[in-house]
Amino acid sequence: TGAHVLVVHHAGKDDARGARGHSSLRAATDTEISIKRAESGEFSIASIDKQRDGASGDKLPFELKEVQLGTDQDGDQITTAVVAHRDQSNAYSGPKLTSRQQAAKTVLFQHWMTGSPDPEGITFEQFRDLMVDRGIEEEDHPRFRQRLSELRAGLNSKGIIQVIGGRVRLVMAA
Repeated sequence: TGAHVLVVHHAGKDDARGARGHSSLRAATDTEISIKRAESGEFSIASIDKQRDGASGDKLPFELKEVQLGTDQDGDQITTAVVAHRDQSNAYSGPKLTSRQQAAKTVLFQHWMTGSPDPEGITFEQFRDLMVDRGIEEEDHPRFRQRLSELRAGLNSKGIIQVIGGRVRLVMAA
């Protein structure tokens, strides 16, 4: 029929447990998007939690803006809300990053913006080369491998990157 079905559901009291209801609800879902208020309260973030046959993990900051449509017969304003996308370079108010993590996040974002990124991400070797080439890590440092591993793990645990199958994928923009 060409019809589209949109189901709006809530997560319940514990966000970590996901949507309430039978497990077939999520299993039959093609796209799952959760919307949460940013910690600052200034905007909201739509997160792509599940995307069948596509990439998940993207975060899209936005805010609702009031727009005037006109006035009614009594002279009262008629308004509606429209979605206004926020610039991702300054919209994220996520976890606190160390200076090395912030520098690595910026390098990854710049690499992603200037190249034609593979949706699957970059290899660990490409990650290493970027960190060395941009001066974030020093290859001759005695703990080079450990520091690089800690950097990657820290970015992954804070939701900046995803590490899947030997590849690193940027999740959150600089």
